[in-house]
Amino acid sequence: MASLPSGFRFAYGLAGMLSGLVLTLIGFIFFLGGSLTVGGGGIGAFIFYFGIVLAVGSPVWYWIGRPIYVAIVGERNAPWYRPPGTLHPNRLIRYSSIGLYSAVGLLLGVIMFAILSGGSGAEILELSQTASNDQFEATVDGYRTATVLTEEFGDETRASSGAVFVLLEIEITNIGETRAEAPGSGLTQDFELQYRDTTTSTTSVSNFSANSQSYTSYSDEVNLFEDNELFPDSSVSGWVVFELPEGFDAGEATLRVEVEAETGSSDVFTWRLGEKEEN
Repeated sequence: MASLPSGFRFAYGLAGMLSGLVLTLIGFIFFLGGSLTVGGGGIGAFIFYFGIVLAVGSPVWYWIGRPIYVAIVGERNAPWYRPPGTLHPNRLIRYSSIGLYSAVGLLLGVIMFAILSGGSGAEILELSQTASNDQFEATVDGYRTATVLTEEFGDETRASSGAVFVLLEIEITNIGETRAEAPGSGLTQDFELQYRDTTTSTTSVSNFSANSQSYTSYSDEVNLFEDNELFPDSSVSGWVVFELPEGFDAGEATLRVEVEAETGSSDVFTWRLGEKEEN
C-alpha cells in the first residue's frame, strides 16, 4: 500500500478540524439558539457534539496517533482511511476492533456531553421571577400547602401520611412567532418537583378547593389527552400539585418546567420554592 505523505496527513487533520468547527457552529445555532442552556436533545445536539469530536479527533489522529502507529507497524499496515485492526484478516480481531472503537467513541461522547453541559445548567430563579426562551415565557407566582383537596364534583384527595400537597401557580405565554405546544399537554411529564434526591411528578387533580380557597387546575386548562398548541401572544395558567414530606425545607425544593424552543429542541426553567405564599 502506498505511503501517506506527511503533507497529506497534515491536510487531512486540518480538513477534519475545520469541518468539525463548521458542524459545531451549525449545531450551536440550530440547537442552542444563542443560549448556553442545554435543555433538550434532537438533531442539533448531535451535530453540535459530533462537530466537537471531529474537530478534536481528526488532528489528534492524523498528527499524533497515526504517526506513532506507523512507526510501530509500518505504512503498509496503517491505511489512512481505516483505524488499526479493522482490516485484519482475522474476522474476530476485525469485529472486535470495530466494537472497541464504537464503545470508546460512545464513552467519549457521553463524557464530553457531561463536561460541556455540566456547567451550563438552567439558572435557578426565585418565585415570581420570569423565565423565557425564544418561544415561551413562564412565571411561577408562589406556592401554598394543603392536606386535603376537594374537586369540583365532590371527590376528596388526601395527602399521604406524613406528607402535604404543594400547590404552585404557573402562567405560560407564547412569545414566539409560531404556534407551539403548551407544556404538560398530550400526557407529557413537563413538570417535576425535585426535593433533595427525589423527583416527584404532578398529582392528577381537576379544578379543586383547599383551605376554603378555589383553584383552577392547570391540567383542566390544558387537555392532557391532546396536543394543545398556543397561538402567539396567548397564555394558559393554573395550579399544579405535588406531594412532599410534611415539614419539607423549601430552600431545597425546585420546580422544573420543560418547554419547547423555536429550534425544535427544549429548555428547562427552574425555580426554587423559597418563601411560602400566604393562603
